[in-house]
Amino acid sequence: MGIRAYAIGLICAGCLGLALFLYSLAVTQETYDVVEQNWRVYSGSMLESQALHDRLRGEIGYTGFIHNFKNYVLRRTEDYHDAAAANYREAETLLKQVRATASSPAEEKATAVLQRTLAEYREKLALAAQKVAQGLSPTEIDQLVKVDDGPAAAALTILEDAWRQRTASHVKRIEEALQAAAERGRRVTTVSGALTGAALLLGLLLWRTVRQRRATVQALAESENRFRALTEIASDFVWEVDRD
Repeated sequence: MGIRAYAIGLICAGCLGLALFLYSLAVTQETYDVVEQNWRVYSGSMLESQALHDRLRGEIGYTGFIHNFKNYVLRRTEDYHDAAAANYREAETLLKQVRATASSPAEEKATAVLQRTLAEYREKLALAAQKVAQGLSPTEIDQLVKVDDGPAAAALTILEDAWRQRTASHVKRIEEALQAAAERGRRVTTVSGALTGAALLLGLLLWRTVRQRRATVQALAESENRFRALTEIASDFVWEVDRD
């Protein structure tokens, strides 16, 4: 009976260990799924959005359309005109993609501002080409084609700020998932330690119980053997007395 109880105790301890292992595995998988999902969004759409905004600023700004537009007015060469036209077409394509990812009224308003600014630049580029053909001086043309790009710069800043906020939100989610994983890991470790200790204590108690039972059985057997030996001796003594 003692051996059976000891075996049952070992089986229970093994089941506890297996349950802890499965639980920790489930917690690890859940945490991995959360981190992977947010990382996929961050490394996918967030980085693509960043590249999209960088390209849009480059096509519109002083390394793109504005640069080539101003140089066309000053130098009146077709290369700058063609480059500015190409910048405009690319910026218009990128702006459509940015508008498709807008997730707030502020972003939608900012893309509308950029659209109006681009349309105004397109008209001014056509006007500049006409005035160049008419032979006007760069100073005269510059006065006719001035565009206030302050609202467009502010709109780009709004879009970039919105992207940074979304990025910070996803990074925060990743950090929270990792912190939750660490906390769950600590809880699993604590529970595992407690259950392991309980299992070891149970095993020790069962082991001691089995040893005591064996010792009791052995002592009882030895007592029975001594009693049997005394009984046999007593029987011989009685038999000898009866003969005399």
